[in-house]
Amino acid sequence: MMEHQSAIQSYFSKRVRCYKEAYTGKKSVNLRNIIYRLGWFPLRLIFKYTMEYLARSALQRVLDVGCGTGIYSVELANRGITVTSLDSCKGMVDATECLLERSGLSDRVQVILADYLAWSGEARQEYDLVLAIGVLDYVSANDAGSYLVSFRHIAREVIVTFPAKSIFSFMADFNYRQFGIRGYFYNPQQIKELLNAAGLEVILFTKIFPSTYWVHARRAGL
Repeated sequence: MMEHQSAIQSYFSKRVRCYKEAYTGKKSVNLRNIIYRLGWFPLRLIFKYTMEYLARSALQRVLDVGCGTGIYSVELANRGITVTSLDSCKGMVDATECLLERSGLSDRVQVILADYLAWSGEARQEYDLVLAIGVLDYVSANDAGSYLVSFRHIAREVIVTFPAKSIFSFMADFNYRQFGIRGYFYNPQQIKELLNAAGLEVILFTKIFPSTYWVHARRAGL
């Protein structure tokens, strides 16, 4: 488990620039980065969909788990929302802080370098929403359940994505394994069972691009 986490952190540390370009649309002179940007087109679709969806919400406090380069945190903060941004990769945390500083929004966002499950056990406040985009791509079903239970404990609602199981999943998994990472993929029934077991009920369940399920859920009984 520790080796897997270390491999994930190393993977993302080397791709901070790629993620920045994937979201900003900047043209890169690096061939590998150009290839990544083309392959990560779904990230921009997910971001656009999520931000349009949340435009209807009256949120005050959001926890952005796996904040990456900070694109979600900055957009939420720009809407007047108080955000806690958390990532276990220092390169991503640094990128988030730089983006916040350039945007003049540092005072609205607390940025934390930490492993989520370790940090969440000591969380002292409740959030309106946990945002977890791309977090469960590298998490087994058992560990995904732990994440979802934790989300329910510290927030009333959660927006989370799951990588879709398909005939093309082996391609993504093959790419991950080149870097010592294992990818995990889910079908709708597995996702709904995980949510139910965690005490979460679905508000909206949809598929964005063939590769990703997008879910908005809340504590059961609310």
